[in-house]
Amino acid sequence: MHNNNICFFKSHISESSAEIEEVMNLYPQYSNYTEVYSKNNLLTDKTVMAHGCYLTDEELIKFKNNGSSISHCPNSNISLCSGHLDVRNVMKHKVKLGLGTDIAGGYSISMLDAVRKAIETSKILFMEREKRNKGNKATHNYQEQLKIQTELDDKNETENNEKNVLSTQEAFRLATLGGSEGFGTRFIFMILSGSGLVVCVYLELIVDLR
Repeated sequence: MHNNNICFFKSHISESSAEIEEVMNLYPQYSNYTEVYSKNNLLTDKTVMAHGCYLTDEELIKFKNNGSSISHCPNSNISLCSGHLDVRNVMKHKVKLGLGTDIAGGYSISMLDAVRKAIETSKILFMEREKRNKGNKATHNYQEQLKIQTELDDKNETENNEKNVLSTQEAFRLATLGGSEGFGTRFIFMILSGSGLVVCVYLELIVDLR
């Protein structure tokens, strides 16, 4: 399969702690979950892995180096209480990242729902970090951070740092360009202002089919 240059590979990885434990029990010869795929030539630039909630920095580096992609499925993760993907950390490692619905575990096929849930998950992770770092001041600091975030968004100057919650613009990028990059295509789109939202989409295939 890995020798076929037009064949994409799609699977799940690190969706829950119980899943990781089971995989490592089945394949004790590997040092982590990602190695199960990478050492069997299944982690390539045509690999898209759903979830990735518990991927370590070491594993994310392997994803980046291999050109592999992650599909963030927040609805499913929340519905199953399986975990949360730290999108900021994935972005920091420059791993290709898109959004998915995974309705086998979630309850909606809507990509707009995935956008909302991705932002909500980012907020949950932010609050958890604030609670750990600043204890009882978490709520106050969170509201203050949201105010700052809104001002930055209005000026289109949002910084992609690990403390900021995922912006609407970033979430929509994951739902469009992010996902398309994982499957070897590139979205070029234009949003026109006015009474309605008009999106002009041009798909450019960047997969070498020869």
